[in-house]
Amino acid sequence: MRSRVACCALLAAVSTGTAGCRQKAPPPAEPAVATFDGGRVTAADVDRAVLELPPERRQPADGDLLTWYERIARDLAMQSVLVAEARQAGLERERDFERVRDEARRQATVAVFLEKSLPRLAAPTAQEVEAYYREHSSQFKSPPARQVHHLFRRVSPGADPAPVVAEVRRLRERSLAGEDFGQLAGEFSESESRHRKGLLGWITPGKVAPELEKVVFALPLRVPSQPIRTAAGVHLFVVSAEQPAKTLTLSEVRNAIGVVLADERRKAEVAKLIGSDPLPGSMVPTDDELRTLFEAGDPSAVALRVDDYQLTLGQLQARLLAGQLGIAAGGDSPAHALVVGLEQRERAYRKAVAQGVDRSPEVAAAVERLLERELAGLQLRKRLVERIDRDPQRLQEYYDANRSRFSTPLRLKVQRLSVPLEGDANRAMARLERARPELDAGRLDFAALAAELGGTLLEPVWDLPTRIALRERRPSSPTAGLRAGKHSAPYRTQDHIEMVRVLERSEPEEQPLERVRERVRTDLLVTHRQEEYAALVQEVLASRHYAVARSELEAMLKRPAAEGG
Repeated sequence: MRSRVACCALLAAVSTGTAGCRQKAPPPAEPAVATFDGGRVTAADVDRAVLELPPERRQPADGDLLTWYERIARDLAMQSVLVAEARQAGLERERDFERVRDEARRQATVAVFLEKSLPRLAAPTAQEVEAYYREHSSQFKSPPARQVHHLFRRVSPGADPAPVVAEVRRLRERSLAGEDFGQLAGEFSESESRHRKGLLGWITPGKVAPELEKVVFALPLRVPSQPIRTAAGVHLFVVSAEQPAKTLTLSEVRNAIGVVLADERRKAEVAKLIGSDPLPGSMVPTDDELRTLFEAGDPSAVALRVDDYQLTLGQLQARLLAGQLGIAAGGDSPAHALVVGLEQRERAYRKAVAQGVDRSPEVAAAVERLLERELAGLQLRKRLVERIDRDPQRLQEYYDANRSRFSTPLRLKVQRLSVPLEGDANRAMARLERARPELDAGRLDFAALAAELGGTLLEPVWDLPTRIALRERRPSSPTAGLRAGKHSAPYRTQDHIEMVRVLERSEPEEQPLERVRERVRTDLLVTHRQEEYAALVQEVLASRHYAVARSELEAMLKRPAAEGG
């Protein structure tokens, strides 16, 4: 793109100049901040990437500008390599790429529309940052954390565990004698974590099963646990590092708070600009409803609909895998944050089109840049999949460790009794409570109870416990534990009192790996995307002899503030 623009500018200069004029010598090439076989990254490239970020994100949250520039340069080099590979593979000619073009056009249109329409926002003041720090002090207290490594050996169902326990004990003794635990885990562990030398990551209290937490927080540093038996096999744990509980100081989080406050201001201005009313025909699932869709696992299921725009679950998973994330708020999942962001984008897009922004030259230029990123994202997914497929055993291990996630979900055939929330609601609730044992014993007819209370007995339907829990306004539904013929406790919805009768149960069934291979692969890659991306970057750029010109990066820090964007 850069060379095409330069060529057009040169032709324009020649056509408007005098025929006899001598051409000026081209300006000297800008020094590279990073080089690799087939390309280079300049300070101007880094600046352009920074300026394409929303204004509130044009600085690193931790204040480390040099490391931030270095990371941007690395990602730009990786993008350049991936785009070249994608074009060589002909991804632009594939039928699905038309959807990618449409996405790029929508995204570019909205970006230009917001840039032109939003007011220039003042940066948060020091007083505002300090006030936020005081009001949210609990957020800046980090709990104790321990970095844990793991080694696991499987025990087959019905087999004697003693030989496996003895083998794990010998591995523990080898670690105590000085052998590297990570190397032992990489060679002997049968857990998927062996690909990370047994690394499970940082563990904090309340984030893991109580029995594991008890072991992990009692271990001395770098001393492996005794072999631990579970239903699946035998485990060893090692704590390689620890961080004590601490309260982060204002200076440590000042930049991060500034980004949060700037984000909040921009979101408020965007909300004023595009409004909050959903467009006709919109379907935006809640976070819990989206989790239900993921559980059902149908890639063709609709995960978002806004007017004539539609996104399937499979397309949402591909976006997550390519690293496209929304800005999560509170306990929102990355998937739901992305869905909400896309719904807002679609509302903004229609306003932008109404104003003719989509026909502007700025949008055309932005589309070209976005298409390169989209191409890079497609090639990135292809490369990540290839990495996993090179090691079938790893996919098998991940499947074995997470079989329940790939089983068919528990389904219940239920009938719901719904009583309008009118008159003496407490009396109706008490009557349903008293009736429950009689219903379970078969001494009272469900239809007769509905008639007695002036309620409606709805037609039986097959449903998922997660959807039933949503209706009951609970994290999980006790209905999932009921046998056929049993009744739930009564519960209130917004305008009814309800009770559920379980008619039939369809228990979860394990699916063979071959049937769910694509789901397992996608789940693995989404779960470990950061590590997988980092490993792929190292592999690809090392093969391209990537090198950073640190002195040129440091020179960027010395420029006047206006140059850095």
